[in-house]
Amino acid sequence: MQKYKTILFRIFNTLLAIVIFFAIHQALLMTFTKPSNDRNWTIDQQKLATINFTPSTVTIENIKNFSYPSPDEKQKQPGYQNETFEYDKVKNVWFFQNDFVEPLGAHTFLTFEFEDNKYLSFSAEIRKEVGESYSPFRGLFNHYELQYMLVAEKDILTLRAGLREPDVYMYKLNLNNNEKVNLFKSVLVRADMVNKKPEFYNT
Repeated sequence: MQKYKTILFRIFNTLLAIVIFFAIHQALLMTFTKPSNDRNWTIDQQKLATINFTPSTVTIENIKNFSYPSPDEKQKQPGYQNETFEYDKVKNVWFFQNDFVEPLGAHTFLTFEFEDNKYLSFSAEIRKEVGESYSPFRGLFNHYELQYMLVAEKDILTLRAGLREPDVYMYKLNLNNNEKVNLFKSVLVRADMVNKKPEFYNT
């Protein structure tokens, strides 16, 4: 019996040492690693949007608007557009929930609909480097930079509802006109802040 207790004690100490080592490693990584805009980004996340505010409008350059000519996402064709949006023409705000294939996971994003038939989507995502893939666990430890994607609705719905996870739910937010405009402005301000001063993504 004493022999088994000794073996269990050694296993426990070994596991404890591994946990402590991993915790110290991650703490050092989080302390000394700094977010950056200067990395080898994937083709769909190389360009950051430029946001120019005026009292009544906002002009956004480099809105992502890729096309997907085949079911293979890797065959995507780069495209960007510039648009000017008038604050007082925000008509509806839509909240999207994109369930992952694996359980207990989903991606959410917003789409703003305007009276002049313009649409703009916002999606908070990891900014992937070439060769990276998403991991919720690595996302807890400063492994990825954060990017607020400003993207054409056709692009994001084709990608997420067509080529990736098929289950996408959309909900119209119950907001008054002032709330819609304030939400639009606040998300733009947040995106602009992250573009100018990079931050780490946190799951």
